[in-house]
This record gives sequence, structure tokens and C-alpha cells, in this order.
Amino acid sequence: MSVIFKAKLKSAKTALADKDYEYAYDLCQDLLELEADNYNVHIFLGVACQHLGKWSEGEKTYEKAKRMPKANILAWQGASALQEASGDKSKYKKALEELRDRLIGEDNLEKAWEAMYKVIELVEKSGDRRQLVNELRQLTEGGKLHMLLNAGMAEPEVPTEREVLERMYTVESTLDAQTVQSEIEKRRTRLSAGPIGRVRHQVKSEVWGQSGLLATLSRLIALHIDDEERFVWEERYFTELRQRAPIVDDAAERAEMADEVVQVAKDLAYNGRCAPAFEYLIDSSTCSGSMQDHEVRELCASYLQVFGEQSLGLAVQVLLDAGDSAVEHKQRMQLAEEGQRRASDSPFAQVQFLLAAFNAREFRTVVDIGSLVRSAINEFSAANAGVSSSHGLFVVDSAVADAYLKIGPEHAADAEILYRRCLDSRPGDMRATLGLGLALCALGSFEESRQLLQAALDEDSSNHMALGGLGAVLLQEGDATSAAQFLEQATALDPSCAQYHSDLGWAYWRMGDEKQADKAFAFSSWLAAARLDSSNTKTFGGLAKWYMQAGDDMRARKCLEKAVSLDAANSDAGETLARIYAREGRDDLLQKLLERATEALRSQGWAWRMLGLLHLRQSAGEPAVLAFRSALAADRADVRSWEGMCEAYMAVGRISAAIRVAARVIELAPMQTVGHWLGARAALLAGDPEAALPHLDAAQTLGDAAWIGVLAVARAETLAACAARWHSRGLFARAADAGVEALQALESAQQQRQPFLVWGIVFTACVWISRGLKLRAADESEPRRGSDAMRGLIARARAAETEISTPSFLRETQEIVSAGIGAGESDDYALLVFELAELAARLHILAAPSLTHASSAWADLGHVYCERNAALHPLGLGKQSSGSRPLLEAATRCARAAVQLDEDSVRAYLLQG
Repeated sequence: MSVIFKAKLKSAKTALADKDYEYAYDLCQDLLELEADNYNVHIFLGVACQHLGKWSEGEKTYEKAKRMPKANILAWQGASALQEASGDKSKYKKALEELRDRLIGEDNLEKAWEAMYKVIELVEKSGDRRQLVNELRQLTEGGKLHMLLNAGMAEPEVPTEREVLERMYTVESTLDAQTVQSEIEKRRTRLSAGPIGRVRHQVKSEVWGQSGLLATLSRLIALHIDDEERFVWEERYFTELRQRAPIVDDAAERAEMADEVVQVAKDLAYNGRCAPAFEYLIDSSTCSGSMQDHEVRELCASYLQVFGEQSLGLAVQVLLDAGDSAVEHKQRMQLAEEGQRRASDSPFAQVQFLLAAFNAREFRTVVDIGSLVRSAINEFSAANAGVSSSHGLFVVDSAVADAYLKIGPEHAADAEILYRRCLDSRPGDMRATLGLGLALCALGSFEESRQLLQAALDEDSSNHMALGGLGAVLLQEGDATSAAQFLEQATALDPSCAQYHSDLGWAYWRMGDEKQADKAFAFSSWLAAARLDSSNTKTFGGLAKWYMQAGDDMRARKCLEKAVSLDAANSDAGETLARIYAREGRDDLLQKLLERATEALRSQGWAWRMLGLLHLRQSAGEPAVLAFRSALAADRADVRSWEGMCEAYMAVGRISAAIRVAARVIELAPMQTVGHWLGARAALLAGDPEAALPHLDAAQTLGDAAWIGVLAVARAETLAACAARWHSRGLFARAADAGVEALQALESAQQQRQPFLVWGIVFTACVWISRGLKLRAADESEPRRGSDAMRGLIARARAAETEISTPSFLRETQEIVSAGIGAGESDDYALLVFELAELAARLHILAAPSLTHASSAWADLGHVYCERNAALHPLGLGKQSSGSRPLLEAATRCARAAVQLDEDSVRAYLLQG
């Protein structure tokens, strides 16, 4: 090396120290021309390039320096500094890794850790969690950089392997969750993605298959740390393993992971450290029946002792509570319901609530929650590898099937389906066999039912359930004597079974058609059943029959109320009690009873029908329509419901619908009067009295004695309305004839329960007859029809008037007319008509239900006097005879009375004018 070279090299070093990087760069270029392979020149040139931003040249310079024989750590440090200054993070990371490896090769672990720390810091800042995990994994046991954890007093401080693993767990768990979520969101938008469940399964399978989280947790558990920390990591390992096992596609690997889940759960549970492990074991045993009953109880006792305040605590307490009284059953059900709310996704809590409800005899609750409990079991089984749902589903299905039978025979078909499902999963199961036999009995399949029950009895001749079932079958078939024999045996074998006593009571009752003593036996059996079980609705229905026969209405009513309170769907007891309430006029109790019955079972047509009639009585038309619709949904052939629907439609003004419904009533019951009566009423409300007449004629033809008077009044009213219509069309003779027929119909009726209506019809008929007379006065040959009917009505009107106290104003008006009229009456028939019209108008006033009706009646009477005056004194205006004055004076008094009673009466003002 020449003196000039050394001088220039020294000058280059000085220039770098003085930060004269341009000069140093030029000197280094000159030196390289003199000695191209000088290591120090390359190091100086690399530093100058770093500060002058000549990144590519500097990188090449350091790479060449690294390959030189005299290369030392300065080349790698310089390259690292250059890439850091360049801002190229990937090249900087690579330079740091090369520096780290060079330092490890020189056994300089402290400096190597510094480089490694910078690598980790750089990767962390980049946000690449997967790369960060890979870098950290190199520091763990078995990794190529594990020796760095022995760097001693390096700065920054070297972590322990546990700290590295904990950091790896944090990063990996976050990374897995975010990767799964982002990948699901990305794939679900693809056209070929398929159902979201399948997308989720595929993504989790791929992401978790590449994850090292379980291995990290296993390594953490294996480290020599204290028990508390180890159980924390074991619990996390259990959670992750349980979550990931069902996603594994390989069946053998999945089964292996499922076995490991159970083993880890047992280790955690037996050490009393982990509530989720306890809960997993309890729930999985509920679903699959993998543990014996005593093992489950022991596990639950341990859980309650350590984790009594956890979500499953109340449900566990229900299982361990051995109370057996009715009150205790109710309390346990309330406790189980609260437990089910706290742990709504737990199959164990759901099943305990269902069983507690069954023991508390809340059978409808059992039916209502059955599908929810099945869903909880299936969901738990699907979410946990290796957990079968067969045992749990059998328990639920058999309990729900039993509940269906307890509710009543109308649900026997549902019970049959469930019992058959139970037998498919457990062929030959005695409980399911007996249940199916009873369900088939209720459905009327007596032969198959008898075969099933007889098979059970052949297997065990002392099987009281089979004996009781056969007795029930025979009872349903009508063989009360044979049924009593089987039921007596069943009762002797199990005298504590209330159902046997109740069925035996019904067998005796039916035998009692021949012997009254047997009915006494029935009463004794029902009493025994009621003492054993006060919640059997059929028992109290039987007792009600006994008391009604004995004439003890009060006790019969109490028994019926008890039967309905136990089962609002008991149609026999409910309908009988409803009729008692209706007969007593207890609308409040009747409405509550009917509403409760319809809520309990919407297909109870009798309850909807009676509720509709009650609404009609309360003038609630729309609710009545809804009630009758529900009644008809239960039974489309129920004539009484159609009749009520017609009434309801008329009440709400839907006349066209009422006419159609009335036609349906006539179609269903053509020989009953009520359909024709409803058709006539609907036609009248529609303003078509002509259409009403055929209905009334048909009804009268049927000759129902109870309807004679009502139909006569209705026919007269309809004829009067027809007379008005025909008169307006110019059919004067026809209108007058209709008026005569109306009077004849009323005269033939032997009752007048609606005097205001009847005398109003008489008056209207007389009006149309009198106008017909006036228009047909020239025809003297026209016969005067209806005279006899008019005289009969006049006699009846005079008799009725004497029975009523007549107001003074009306009496004075009558006296004015009587005193002033005597001469000029030339037509006896016309006089007869006017006399009847006057009497009818007066009685109409006396029978008026309100002031407005009375005002109208006074106006009618005034018009009678005017019409009578016009008929008797046919003179022009201003030429009235002296005989007309009393009539006009009486008419004026009537007009004044009408105005005083109703100031808005247009008819009164017209009359007064």
C-alpha cells in the first residue's frame, strides 16, 4: 500500500467524520482505481452512499465487501444502516436478518438479539401478523433462533420462552379470528358461494388447519409454570379444541380431537377449575347419555358446590332437588324456568325445565317448549364433535308425547308420531310401546292398540300400565264391563294411580245405565281419583255428572269450574258450565270462560259460537263476526254458527254478506224456520221487501208453532213495506191489497208482544188502503176486502186502549173529534179504515219507546185526521164545511204535539202547514 493511498484513505475517513460525504465519496472512487479490492474503501464508500442517497450503489458496495476475505461485521451493520435509511422495509428486514445470523455465527448473542428485536418490531409495525408469528416461532424450543433467549443482559431485555409463547397466542388468536371473518365476507359475495353455513365451515377448516394456535397452547401448558397459570391455559386449550374439532374434515382426526376434548374437560372438572368443562360434560351427557345417572348427579353436585352462581346453577339445583309434592313440583318448575332463561343454549337446562313442567302437570308448557328443547339438543350436538343427540331427543320426544296424551285425545295423533319416532330410535322400549298403545286407543285404532298393550302384558302379567291401557281401550270401544275388570286389576296393582280410578269410574258410570248401584261405585272411584290427583279434569267432569243427577247444582258447578280450570280445552265440561252461566245471566264469568277456552284450543267451535252470541248480546258486531268465523273454521257444517254469523253481519251493516250466509243456513237446514227468518230479515234490511216475502211464506209453511206469532207480525211488516213500494210505482190496487193482507196477518196472530211495532204496521197498512180507496172510488163494484180483519183489529185496539192510561192532551184531542163528527160519513168501508188507522195511531203514541218515536206517532195521527177530513168533505180550499173543523183542529193539535216532542221533525212542520 503506497503512501499516497494511505494519505487518501485517511483523508476519506476524516471527511466522513466531518460529514463531508461528497468529498469522501470522490476520494473513495479515486482509491478504488488504485486498489479495487480494498475492504476499508468499500466500507467508507458504503457510508458515503448512504448519506448521499445512492442506495443502489451503496447496496452493491456492501455486498461486494461481504464477499471479501477480510470482511467483518462492519459490512453487515453498514448494509443494515443503509437499508434503514432508504426506507425499503423488505430490504431492511433482510439486512437485519443477515446481520443477526452473522452475529450468531460470531457467537455475539446480545448483538444478535438486538437485530432480532428490530426484525420483530419491524414486522409488528407492518401489521403482518402471520409473519410476526413465524418470527416468534423461531425463538421457541426447536426453532433455529431459540439460542437468542440465552442472550443474557442484552438491551432491550430478552424475553422468556413463556412470554414469547403468550405473545404468539395473542397474535395467533386475533389473526385467526380476523382471517376467518374477512374471508367469509369476501367469499359470501361470490355467485358460487353457496349457503353461508357451508362458506363458514370451509373458511374455518382452511384457516384453522393452517393455524398453530393449538400447538402454542400445548407448549404453554407443558412449560413448568404454577398450577393456576397452567389451568388458565388448559381452559383456553379446551375452549379452542372444542370449537375446532367439529370443523375437521377427516373423520379419524375429528374423533381423536373429540376424545381429547372429553379428556381435557374431565381433567379440568375433576380438579374443580373450569365451569365450561363441567357444563360441557353435563350438556353432552344430556344429549348422548354417555354417563350413568349417578355419575351425572355427582358431577352436578360438584359443579353446584364450586360454581353455584354460574349460569347452569339453577338447572343443576332442580336436578338435585328431591321434592315430590305438588307444591314442590310447582316451585321446581319456576326454578327450572329461571334456570332455562339463564342458560338458554344449554340442553341440560332446557331438558330440566321440560321435565319439571311435566312433573308439575303443565302439559301445555311441555308441548310448547318441546321443539325448542329439540333444537337446543341438535345445535349442541352439531357444534360439538363426537356428541350424539339420540338420548336427549328420546327423552324430549317421550315426555312431549306423554304430555299430548295428558292434554286430551284430540292430540293423540301428535303423540302417535312421537312414540313411533321413539321406537325407531329404541326398538322395543316399554314406555314408548305403552304410550303408542294408548295413543292408538284414543285415535280409535283399537286393534293395533290392543296388540301393543297385550304384547306388553304377555311379557309382564303384572304390568299395571298395560292393564290400565287395555281397560282404556275397552272403555273406548264401549265394553264397560270388560274395561272395569282390567281397570280393577290395574287399580289393585297400583292403587296410587289416579288415572286408573278415574277410568274405572267412567266404566262404572256407563254400566250404571242398567244398575244405579254401579253409578254409586263410579262416584266412589272418582272421589278416590280426586284425592290422589286433584289435577285430572276428567275426574271432576265425572263428579259433575253425578252431582247434576243428584240435583246438587252447586257442587256440580264447582266440579265443572275445577275441571275447566285444570284444562280449559275440556269441551264437555266447558260447554256445560257455559250454558249454566248463560242461564244465570253471568255474562262476566261466561266471557272469561269462553276466552280462556278459545285461547287453550282454537278448534273449540262451541266456545267461539257462544262467544259470538255473547258479543251480539253486547252489541259488539265486529268481535262477533270474528268469533263466528273462528267457530266456522272449526266446523264448517255448524248451522248455529252460520246463523250467528248472519246476525253479526246484519249488526255491522254488511247486508249482502248476511243474505249469502242466510242462503247457506237454508241450504244446511232447509226444514228449519230460522234460516228463512234470517233470509227475510236480511232482505228487509237490504230494502227489498219483495224478496223477503218468499222466505216468510216458506217459514209459515213449515208450521213451527213457536214461530207463528213472530212470522205473522213480520209478514205484516213486510207487506206494508211492499205496499209502499208498489204505491210508488203506480200499482195502487196492489198496494191496497198488500195493506189488507197485512191487516189480515196481524188479526190472525194471537200475540202482540211488540205493540209499538204492531200498531205502526196497522197504521201503515191503513194508509195504503185509504189511498187505494181514494184512487179507485169510481169503481163501486170493487169488493171491500178485509172488513172482518179490520173489525177484529178495532176490537182488539179498543180493548188495548182501555188498559192504558191515556194522557189528557190525547184524550182531549179524541173528544174534539168525537163531538164534531157525526154527519157526512158516506162510506162504511172508508170509515172502518180511518177508524182503525186512528186507533192504531193512538196506540202507537202510547207504546212509543222514546220522544222521537212519539213525535212521529203524533204526526201519523194528525195525518189520519187530515186524510179523514179530505175523504169525508171533498171541498176545495177555503170552502170547508163546518164538519171539517173538528178534524182540522185535532190535526193541528197533533202537529203541535209532534213539534214540541221533536223540534227537528220535518213531518210535523209539514203537517202543521
